[in-house]
Amino acid sequence: MVVITIITLVILVRHESFNSSTLLRSLGYSVALSVRQAQTYGTTVRAFGGSSSIQGYGIQFTTDLSRYFLFADLPNASGVGDGKRAAGGAEDLPPFTLNRSYQIKDFCGVLVGTGGLHCYSTTPSSNRLTALTIFFKRPSPDSNFSAETSAGATGESYQYAYIQVKAKSDSANASVRTVKVSQTGQITVCPLNADPANC
Repeated sequence: MVVITIITLVILVRHESFNSSTLLRSLGYSVALSVRQAQTYGTTVRAFGGSSSIQGYGIQFTTDLSRYFLFADLPNASGVGDGKRAAGGAEDLPPFTLNRSYQIKDFCGVLVGTGGLHCYSTTPSSNRLTALTIFFKRPSPDSNFSAETSAGATGESYQYAYIQVKAKSDSANASVRTVKVSQTGQITVCPLNADPANC
């Protein structure tokens, strides 16, 4: 009885770990597919809200770590889009909401040239990103990046950006999946706990 009990406990613990790993990998692929959806919409110029003069599509990650937003870039009065998500969500498609047990851990832009990082987790808080936007505009499948801090747009150029997801219960950040988006539009789901620079 004792042996059977021990074996059963080991199997249950390993099964829970397997389930968590599988769900985290699935979440990483879901985020990557969302970015790919913005890329596809941006290069084909999908109509939105009755308007066919869309300038492109983008996806934005904010300090709301439980969801992220796909948006259409509607032209302004001059007939030009700004590559930014409109305040109030006027350009939003339905948001992507994460499973309540998981969250976005971090989102970062890696600077062109220096390789320096601008991240949500950056300290001091005055340099922390409050939003990261990945934007696609026809006819190019290349990525365009923009980011904001509490003081406004950073005005920096990024060679690539990445988004990390994790389980909320994982306070030690032991299991993290990273989705990396390059300037050329390549979208990669990195192996578990991989360094984004080498992914």
